[in-house]
Amino acid sequence: MIYSIFLSLFLFTGLAMAEDTSFVLASQEKSQTQHVSSLRIILSKLNETLKANKDLDALKDLGMADNDIKRLKTATSMKVQQLTEDAIYVIQTL
Repeated sequence: MIYSIFLSLFLFTGLAMAEDTSFVLASQEKSQTQHVSSLRIILSKLNETLKANKDLDALKDLGMADNDIKRLKTATSMKVQQLTEDAIYVIQTL
């Protein structure tokens, strides 16, 4: 009698723990997919910013002032730095 009670308690406790673990794993998987999605967005923004940085050299040929070009290059380099830091943070959380 006592053996059957211990067996049933062990099985019910094990099932409850398994359900809790599956919920945690599902939430971790959802979190990881969200991190991968945000990483893709950050990398695409970084790619666009780097392309825009190359286009700034063409503005000098079109007659834009050097001070304005320097200011734009500084802003884009700061944006590249921030996006790189964001990407590193997301990668570390994965």
